[in-house]
Amino acid sequence: MVGKNFDEFIFGNNLDDDIVFVYSSECESCEKFHYIYDQVSTKLSSRKNLVFAEIDLHKNDIPGIVIRDY
Repeated sequence: MVGKNFDEFIFGNNLDDDIVFVYSSECESCEKFHYIYDQVSTKLSSRKNLVFAEIDLHKNDIPGIVIRDY
């Protein structure tokens, strides 16, 4: 996912439940959590209406979203 398709992804698929990992590639804690997020998304990948996505806000801007801390 990138900033340009964020709204479409989140608001365009009303039938799915979305879990979005918002992180910064420069954040050490985010990198540690990324491993756990990958494990959980792999284990739950068979759920049809559950969508996992991630976006690096250090590299992508999303209008209206301000992250104060990671």
